[in-house]
Amino acid sequence: MEELGREDGAAVADWIIAELGLARAPSEFKDVGKSAVDRIKELVRSYEERGVSESLIAVWRSACVAEIYRRFAELRQASPEATESGPAKD
Repeated sequence: MEELGREDGAAVADWIIAELGLARAPSEFKDVGKSAVDRIKELVRSYEERGVSESLIAVWRSACVAEIYRRFAELRQASPEATESGPAKD
């Protein structure tokens, strides 16, 4: 489950990065965050429906979130100027 968590986390992070690249208004940035949380919830539900135990889902969730954070840390290191200015203002 840890490997699946990393894979799912990478996919969610890639989606977030792509969507943030398209966002232009503060409300769109908020929508990306909400949609990302919804995607993770959907993944959890799919594992629950397949009978995966809560303890294994907890392992998955931890690996998933850690991978998302890792991807964003890499992005910040690769382009610090992208995170210094923050989102565009309306």
